[in-house]
Amino acid sequence: MLAALQAAWYRRTLNPDGVAYLDLSDAVLDGRWGDLVQAYWSPVYPVLLALARRVAGRDALHETLIAHGVNLAGFMFALRGWHMLLAQLARRRVGLVAFGTPLGMAAGYAVFAWAMLWLTSLHFVTPDLWLAGWIFAAAALVVRHDETVRAHLPLALGAALGAGYLTKSVLLPVAPFFIAGAVLLAPGAQRVRVALRAGAMLALVAGPWIAAISMHAKRPTFGDNGRFNYAWFVNGDRWLSPDPQRESGPGAAVFPRVVAAPATYAWPTAAGTYAPWRDPSSWHSEMTVRVDAARQMRVLTRSWSQLAFWMVPWGVLLTVMVLAGATVSRDAVRPGLALAVPSVGALAGYALVFVEGRYVAPFLALLAVAVVAALRRTQVPVRRLVLAAAAGTALWIALDIPIPGPMELLIGLLVYAGMVARGACPRQVATVAGAAMITIGGSHVVFRSVGEAAQLAAHTAMVDGALVVRTVLKTESFPEGRSIAVIGDGPSCAVWAREIRARIVAEVPASQAAAFWGAADEARSTVARAMRAAGAQEIIASGVLPATLPPGWHRASASVARYALDVP
Repeated sequence: MLAALQAAWYRRTLNPDGVAYLDLSDAVLDGRWGDLVQAYWSPVYPVLLALARRVAGRDALHETLIAHGVNLAGFMFALRGWHMLLAQLARRRVGLVAFGTPLGMAAGYAVFAWAMLWLTSLHFVTPDLWLAGWIFAAAALVVRHDETVRAHLPLALGAALGAGYLTKSVLLPVAPFFIAGAVLLAPGAQRVRVALRAGAMLALVAGPWIAAISMHAKRPTFGDNGRFNYAWFVNGDRWLSPDPQRESGPGAAVFPRVVAAPATYAWPTAAGTYAPWRDPSSWHSEMTVRVDAARQMRVLTRSWSQLAFWMVPWGVLLTVMVLAGATVSRDAVRPGLALAVPSVGALAGYALVFVEGRYVAPFLALLAVAVVAALRRTQVPVRRLVLAAAAGTALWIALDIPIPGPMELLIGLLVYAGMVARGACPRQVATVAGAAMITIGGSHVVFRSVGEAAQLAAHTAMVDGALVVRTVLKTESFPEGRSIAVIGDGPSCAVWAREIRARIVAEVPASQAAAFWGAADEARSTVARAMRAAGAQEIIASGVLPATLPPGWHRASASVARYALDVP
């Protein structure tokens, strides 16, 4: 229900990544399957979008709604994978909180809500929720390897990891950690067989795509995401759109500059709503990675600061558990470690480059349940429990942890204490889950959902600012299917351009807008001629506009202006 509320609230939002995925789904719908073969975007999500659009229609006005429907299906897929994992942990009947009990189920699903509805959410048109589903399914299969390993288990694990890689390529370098977890749990005589079978199935699923994109890129690669993101976020090299202020690294000057000042770029024959982001590999193929210790340390410091915001509350909670008498369970330490290995491996990899909630959420969730699964309760005096709670409260205040706040913790603690004292039964699971979400940090999920429900009742929804431009142009009966030039932030312009089926063929970046408006008439005419030569039929400026527009410009709104070009 909370996920459906989020999907409905965000149904009118779109992002540059989503534009690229929708462009690729166009190729699938038109039978141009070869367009999917490139080394940055993975193929599964565009295919899912294409299937949904085939059923629901290709109307531009409703495609963001369709995309968020696909995200909601991804949430359900992730929920199913998480349920599989909890079921496997419950089967072992170990852990600080037995996952087979109503209280354990509530705590487990609260972790899921925290990770999927807060850290990830259904805001972005991306495949993150679908990837989370494959991660959770793989984790559940890893835990199953503690029994007599049947032949299909490692094969299923390899298939899940391969499907996850085809959803987002980041899972391939993490896959060996999942296989290592399965090997750790498998009986000694079967460990080599498990590793070989899982690795072989992973290669069988992922190999054809790796071969295809390697031939397309004319070099061995399993995907350029890691390499490019390292260059962008660590080396400080050129990012996804042209901008002379960022032309400093090896990736600079990859976009054709047709006017020197104000800087103007054009790509008349490149496909897609916004070519620079439809196939980054074609633009940045020569980008190289440089190891710079000072820059790497700054990135690691920033990453740790972000991870600590999410992980320190869990660390305090773990401290309280230990002070209250929780100890490591020998029976459960191996499955806990098997889940922690891929989690820590993935988190360390992201910390080297860039940390964002939707990237690390499934691995943080796995790490949380791995720790709980590896602990066991012991009988301790009530006095020790009180002292542990007091120490945890003092530590929480000393660290100034903002989420969840002290009042949220108190509410959750009181409800938990009451439910445990009475003995939770299945009918009380929903109540306990609600308290768990508040306690664990999902208060934002609950409170935000209440606000979203109120807004939806008032017939409103979250709308990206970029889509406001689309509304203005539709009001002026802007025809679909035009080639346009833009003055503004290219990736943001791509969002509204997608909804009017326009193709951006030239751009004056947002950093050059002031220079454009302040230039002499002849300089602006030079830019217009270059844009016309690139095939643009109209220039659309968005953002901050001058009080008085130059001759020939039409002000469509306070932040949108149009300039017609003489192109048939």
